[in-house]
Amino acid sequence: MTMMDYNEFVGHILSETETTLEFKTATIGIITLRKDQIKRREKIISNGSTNGLLWAENRMAYRYFIRNSAYNLKKGEAVYQNAWILINNIDVGVTDNFSIGLGTVPLFLFGGGTSPIWLTPRLSIPIEADKVNLGVGALVGTTVGNDFDNTSFGFGFGNVTLGDKNKNITLGVGYGFADGEFASRPTFNLAGMIRTGKRSYLISENYIITTGFETIVALSLGGRFTGKRITLDYGGYFVPNLGTFAIAPWLSVSIPFGNARN
Repeated sequence: MTMMDYNEFVGHILSETETTLEFKTATIGIITLRKDQIKRREKIISNGSTNGLLWAENRMAYRYFIRNSAYNLKKGEAVYQNAWILINNIDVGVTDNFSIGLGTVPLFLFGGGTSPIWLTPRLSIPIEADKVNLGVGALVGTTVGNDFDNTSFGFGFGNVTLGDKNKNITLGVGYGFADGEFASRPTFNLAGMIRTGKRSYLISENYIITTGFETIVALSLGGRFTGKRITLDYGGYFVPNLGTFAIAPWLSVSIPFGNARN
């Protein structure tokens, strides 16, 4: 439990009213907290996947580097992500199983004529709690700018995630489209996440993209560090088809905000 003054309490909720919580801690016993002074509640887990240690629930389990898992943000949660300064995205949990995102690359700030902007609605369907989840969603965008030469584009996808929020693997398939025309061949995605510590994760996100001319394979490996108020993703992508060993680095910063419903 994090308060408005950033004091933190770990324990069990004994009872709850509209205005207060009765909270039992291991060090100072039973205390009463005013709900309007609670900044954030976090579920603490301690089981086999955490080696018995007290770890906060993984709030970033809904996303790898770029693609999403079949988990979702909880109602009231929100995350702002910035990748390489230019790529900006905000995701908001509308319900515990439905979220929507808004993103843009504001090229107009750097003298560009047009800038892409997109929406990303996503629905998660729990099949078996912490074991099997299905997800469907889309990225729907257009370009805006002074020349009014707008172009629509997007990507529709479905995926399945096996495992819990600390250790999982996701298989996804989707089709891209531009100006109303869908791609003739699908894009496949395989991603995984393993929690390696209280605040650290190992992440891999990989793609098979088939065009009318060739099949492109993109492989990645990296990590994630989750601080109390900021999350850092880092890693690199390797494309074997290029014929040379070159790694495209990935770096993004995410800032969770909002309050999840408990």
